[in-house]
Amino acid sequence: MAGLWESWTPPETGETVESYTIITTSANEFMAPIHDRMPAILGKADWEAWLDPEAGNPLLLESMLQPCPDDWLECEAA
Repeated sequence: MAGLWESWTPPETGETVESYTIITTSANEFMAPIHDRMPAILGKADWEAWLDPEAGNPLLLESMLQPCPDDWLECEAA
């Protein structure tokens, strides 16, 4: 899944704060009956570019934030 992680120190407290967020996108047909949003799931070919802190191309990274193909997902009964 595509996400953002950051570690920073607010000057007011001096304590390190670590935060993480999962990036969502519109739902594909598989997920649409459940919710109108879903995590942006990256293909293996995109992992290296997504994780590269020096990537420097926001348009390339933004292009990865699409609904994944329906066949990447499966449903299991609990």
